[in-house]
Amino acid sequence: MTKVTSYLKKSPKGAYSYRRRVPDECRKALGKLEHKVSLKTKVHSVALSRAGEVNAEFEKAIAQIRGGASQLARGATEANTTGVNPIDRQHAIQAAIEFLKEQGIHPSQKPDYTASGDEVRGYVEAILAFESNYEDYKPESPENASDKYDQANRILKGAEPVEHET
Repeated sequence: MTKVTSYLKKSPKGAYSYRRRVPDECRKALGKLEHKVSLKTKVHSVALSRAGEVNAEFEKAIAQIRGGASQLARGATEANTTGVNPIDRQHAIQAAIEFLKEQGIHPSQKPDYTASGDEVRGYVEAILAFESNYEDYKPESPENASDKYDQANRILKGAEPVEHET
C-alpha cells in the first residue's frame, strides 16, 4: 500500500515537495531517476492533498509505461482496486478527520485520566449521537471510501488505517 506521506518532504524553510524514486524499468521512458514536484505550500493538509494528486498522476504514468493504463502500478491503494479514486478517498479521510475534530470526538481528543466525569460522559455521548445519526444517514447503504461520514465511522471504530498524519 502506497503511503503518500512517505513521498512528502519538508524543506528547512517549511515548504513541502513530493519526491519519489522512478522504478528502474521506467527510467529510460521518463528520462530521470527521481520524480520531484514542488507542492508550493507550507500547510501540511494542503501538501497532503496536492501530494495525493501528484502521486495519482505518477502512478498512472508508471502504469502506462509498464504496459497500459489498465494495469495497476505497484503499490496501488486498496481503494484504487475497488474503483474509488485515491484522491477522492484522501479528501474523504481529511474531511472526516476535520468533521470529527469539530464534533470533539476524534480519537486524538479522547479524554485521558485527568478528565472529569462530565468530560468523559460528554465525549461518549457525542460518539453515541454520531453513531445514531450515522445509522439514520446510512441505514443499509454499502460503505463508500469517498464519503466523509463512512470514513468518520471507520476512524471511530479504529477500522480505517489513516494514511497520513493528522
